[in-house]
Amino acid sequence: KISNPEAAAMAERALKTLQKAGEGAEVKTVTQEQAVKIVKDALGDKAAGDAGFEGLLSYVAGLAATATNMRSFDAGDWAKLVALTSPFTDVIEGIRSKMEVASKPAEEIEEEDTEGV
Repeated sequence: KISNPEAAAMAERALKTLQKAGEGAEVKTVTQEQAVKIVKDALGDKAAGDAGFEGLLSYVAGLAATATNMRSFDAGDWAKLVALTSPFTDVIEGIRSKMEVASKPAEEIEEEDTEGV
């Protein structure tokens, strides 16, 4: 509770504005399976098939999905905290870009208003 009535009223208005703005907002999350596909596509022929690599691939894809769902797209953070090791470090920027696009909801297409023109 805010003891200052003026500050409390301002906070209440701000909360109502945020709630109104968030109504109907589409939240799109990226799954680990989607992230694995994006990472494999980015690696191309560098994606080896042994069990150790598959485990690392799954882990890196999980980190990428988590960062994406947290809407954290800082290139430096991805290079240090998501890519971890080669061959992921070589393609992390492309992965980050694709994950950023994958996390964005489809934009609503508004009809052009030509009335009164």
